[in-house]
Amino acid sequence: DEETITLVLAVIRKLSVDDRDFTRIVVEVVSEIRTAAEDEGEDSDAMMESKLRCLVIARGSLETLQHLEEQSPMEAVLSEVIIPAMQASEPALRESGVRCLGLFCVLDKARAADFMPLFIHGVRNGHAELQLKSLQISFDLIMLYGMEAMAEKLSDVSEIFSLISDCSEHSDNDMQAVAVEGVSKLLLAGVLTDSETLQSLILLYFHPSTYGNNQLRQCLTFFFQLFCFSKESNQQALRQVAVSCLLMLAQVHDDLDATLVYAMVTPLQIGQQLIDWMNPTKMIRSDTSGSAPVVSFAVYGDFAIELLKTALQESQTNCKLMVQLVNKLIIDESVPRETLKELSALTKKLQEARRSLSHATASDRVGDATTRRTLEKLRNAFSKLVPVDAEETPVSAVDELDELLNSDLDEGEATPPAPKKRAVTDARSSSPTPAETRDEIDQLLDSDMSE
Repeated sequence: DEETITLVLAVIRKLSVDDRDFTRIVVEVVSEIRTAAEDEGEDSDAMMESKLRCLVIARGSLETLQHLEEQSPMEAVLSEVIIPAMQASEPALRESGVRCLGLFCVLDKARAADFMPLFIHGVRNGHAELQLKSLQISFDLIMLYGMEAMAEKLSDVSEIFSLISDCSEHSDNDMQAVAVEGVSKLLLAGVLTDSETLQSLILLYFHPSTYGNNQLRQCLTFFFQLFCFSKESNQQALRQVAVSCLLMLAQVHDDLDATLVYAMVTPLQIGQQLIDWMNPTKMIRSDTSGSAPVVSFAVYGDFAIELLKTALQESQTNCKLMVQLVNKLIIDESVPRETLKELSALTKKLQEARRSLSHATASDRVGDATTRRTLEKLRNAFSKLVPVDAEETPVSAVDELDELLNSDLDEGEATPPAPKKRAVTDARSSSPTPAETRDEIDQLLDSDMSE
């Protein structure tokens, strides 16, 4: 069995002078097994068993080697055992052959580039087990040698991205989990840096279609914590795609069938999780000086700007969601002054948008009382954080009321004529007699009626 073969190979490895001597012995053993099977004219089952035994020996040998020398004896095993197994019609042979070929490619970069198209073909067209193994090997080789090196023999590097995308959305849970695990490793290693890939993982993590795929969700739970808390740039990368992910997932949640509501958390909970992943206080820091690290909440400030800008353009429901999330962010003096100014201006603009739509119903973007109170609270908080310059004195509530009253007067009746105002002023200043007062009242009434 495989365990016995592994132990025998370990003994041979210990007794060998070096790697070349070890591989020479292995090649001789494999050759003898193949020759004996052919000479004895074994039936198909016995021949199948001999081929599988040779593949197990080849795999065990490759697992013990650290590198392959030029013109290594293992080249004979590759051409005479491994490649024929890949071309066989029996699934067991093909699966064992692809595992051996993967190990061979790990030891030889040039061979890895040569056989990368074959692994992609295995993912696209192989049976279930072959697809899984080919996909795992593809990710391992990309991790080891890089995307560009593995795309040398492909017609276009987009073939790899297309493969990753297709497998991430695969209907089979195991394929989907392997694909997500591979993509997560590539993102952590910096091999993949595009925002679309990160966005895809966020959507997969919260989407109801992955509710029952525990392996995928456990992998992503670990990934997001490690990814976001290891580098500030990773938190910024998450921030750049967070709002678009929120909007897409909010739409999915709105369209969700009532019987599947359990399979997805609410958009507010999704937003809170994204905020937690952006929390700079949870960063893994290498400073061992013992002093408390200086924490900047600049990433929260940038995220708040994007949320408020989105709130100005979205429906009432999404606007309320954005305002609620801004209210859960930590915004303090560590946020750059220009960011604070912009936050204050955006909050004011959002309030003005509410006032301009105060008579609207369905189209009112911030019509509910809770959102109005939250906006007022946010505006006051941002204003306190922004020092007031002489040139930037904010308009007080009294000034706003005066402007509103003046605009109403301009749009309504004309201002009463000056003589009337003087008459009243004179009356107040000279303390008129009751008769004089009655005469003035009669004059005012007569003038109003005539008008």
